[in-house]
Amino acid sequence: MSTQHKDFTYALIDGIFDTLYNNITYGGVTYPVYKSMPKPGASTYVLIEQVNSIENGTKDYFIYEGTVNIVICDDSAQRGDKKLAQGILGVVRGLLKSTRTSTFTVTGFTLVAFTPGVFNDFVEQSETGYSRIRLIDQYNFIIN
Repeated sequence: MSTQHKDFTYALIDGIFDTLYNNITYGGVTYPVYKSMPKPGASTYVLIEQVNSIENGTKDYFIYEGTVNIVICDDSAQRGDKKLAQGILGVVRGLLKSTRTSTFTVTGFTLVAFTPGVFNDFVEQSETGYSRIRLIDQYNFIIN
């Protein structure tokens, strides 16, 4: 139970990163996971992106609710491979789903809930002229 306001953002990102790092293997290839945009990075990767939150509760008991975006990006070919990106997304979801026997840790806080939310996909042209696939999987969380 949190009785004073604390910034949980980095602890949440670290918990997700620790769960995904070196564990995103699809088609016999292990893909990198980043906490911030890589420059330059691999052409196919997972990015823990934006955290949005609000504070709820009373003056003595803080609860944080919000969303975090996990992005799967593939700009490895003239046409990004949506099937590859969706396969990687399946691995990410399998590691983060709430029905697992243990969820990841948010150091210094209690992760009350972590569930999938909105999903978006984008196809855009990258700076290299390749097509880029971006799958954005948004997760809802409650932390205290």
